[in-house]
Amino acid sequence: MTIRSARSFLPKERQSVAENVGLSACRMTIFVWRAFQALAHVLPNRWPAIAQRVGEPSIWSVHPVGRSLAIVRHLILSAGIISALTLSTNVLGFFRELLFARAFGVGQEADAYVTAFSIVATCFLVFSAGSLQGAFMPRYQQAIVKAIPSRARGLWLYSLIGLCLILAVIVVTITLGAESVVAWVVPGFSELARSLTAQVLRWLAPMVFLFSLGALMQSVMHANQRFLLPALVPALNNLVLIASLLLLVPSFGLIAFGYGSVLGAALWLTLLPGVLTQLPKAPAKFEPRELRALLLSMLPLVILLLADQLSGLVQKTLVSDLETGSIAVLNYAARLEGLPVGIFASAIAAAFFPALVDALARRDPKAVAERFSLGLAGTCFFAVPAMLFLMVESKQVVKVLLERGAFGPEASLRAAQALSWYALGLLPQSLIVFLNRVYFANGDTRTPMAIGVFTAAIHVLFCWLLVNQVGYLGIAMGTSLYAFMYCMLLLARLGSVIDAPLRHMWAALWRAAVAGFVMVLVLMFFDFTESISGFLLALAAGSSAYLAVALLLRDPVLAAWRITSALKT
Repeated sequence: MTIRSARSFLPKERQSVAENVGLSACRMTIFVWRAFQALAHVLPNRWPAIAQRVGEPSIWSVHPVGRSLAIVRHLILSAGIISALTLSTNVLGFFRELLFARAFGVGQEADAYVTAFSIVATCFLVFSAGSLQGAFMPRYQQAIVKAIPSRARGLWLYSLIGLCLILAVIVVTITLGAESVVAWVVPGFSELARSLTAQVLRWLAPMVFLFSLGALMQSVMHANQRFLLPALVPALNNLVLIASLLLLVPSFGLIAFGYGSVLGAALWLTLLPGVLTQLPKAPAKFEPRELRALLLSMLPLVILLLADQLSGLVQKTLVSDLETGSIAVLNYAARLEGLPVGIFASAIAAAFFPALVDALARRDPKAVAERFSLGLAGTCFFAVPAMLFLMVESKQVVKVLLERGAFGPEASLRAAQALSWYALGLLPQSLIVFLNRVYFANGDTRTPMAIGVFTAAIHVLFCWLLVNQVGYLGIAMGTSLYAFMYCMLLLARLGSVIDAPLRHMWAALWRAAVAGFVMVLVLMFFDFTESISGFLLALAAGSSAYLAVALLLRDPVLAAWRITSALKT
């Protein structure tokens, strides 16, 4: 079968998209990655000479990271790699969803796959990068820093053995009890639909094993400052799914997409050679105390994730008896608001997490303060303009990205209203991602759990009160209030884990706020058309205004870029 014939089910006007999206995404990733690579290579280790050339020796005085430009270079490069590849993953994921909708619509096969994948994702949640990495990586990296290679290798080996045994039991249980699991999760499905869902669940069951092993291997790679391949795997996974939708699904149907999903998940095994080369060359030492401590620190993270999932389930229940489509509208809006968090905040947290673990393990308070301050400043620098842009241009964003087919103007308006309220909490949500990693780096998982479970209960209360007053928008409002409370509690308790002042965060935040205010004025002054070109113009104008003002205010994050310009002259 040729590629042309496999794409024949697409409309003619979209065939060019199917033909070029993969190449465009790869070019975009390479361009952004090379830009960050160039920036990283030119940042020097000789600050005094550069400060004299620039003529602004006080740039870094507002931010302590100027004392370690080698670290700045490495962290910028790492965050840039992760951000670029995350952006590519999201672009490919959006195109994958379009192809999936085109192939399966909203019929029985689509329901079966989505339900089966949700069950698999819930099982994987227990061993996700958020819980497993947060508990495993600090202990592994501490053993490396303290020059105890046998402990590090033993922790990896016996964690791998234990994880494989647990995962094998889960996969076998899902495979043998698929019908019972499906009947419990979706009792309203017809017998035929339950049978199909159970079959798809059997196909997807190995993904629990593959994704969880990937999370463990990703922890070792990140601990050794290797970010490229772990960030590349999700993008390659989407390419595999797109290829299965284009080439195989037209001939073989849902089974082709199911096996394509498993093949995409198997790409996480490509991390294994890199992991084996990064492991310490020493005999593995079994230390039951270390494994016990690992499990005890992982348990609060599992509880935190489950509390978050339960909160989401209650939110759906609260709006289930409102206007039809309310759940879908909130889902679309929440996913749009989550894009900047995933692209920027998660990338910064992933890059800075091992750096913080290293500084804490070496008991270097100066390095801890530098890396913590830079991470917080970077999070604020990207989160503030994203928050304001989504609030001001919510209608524009939803119309351009979502309004097509059955998603008409009315649904677009409702989603835009929800997006504007969700966006209000984008800054605290971004800070939560980073601050949680700060606690994890110090080996404290109980404090985030206690705060997370408490605020999850408050979240449900907020949503219940607001839904009764303003309908489905109450969920978005309650989520933003919850994010602010969660973030403030994490900041209030931060002094118990690290000794790092917050004044640098406030210095970066007020600069970002002023630059963001100017960006909003520019967006409101110009009447951008509600089209793709208008959206791109608004994005370009707003970003340019924000960057110009941030540069004038000597934002500490942009100081690295100014140093780069000075070196080129």
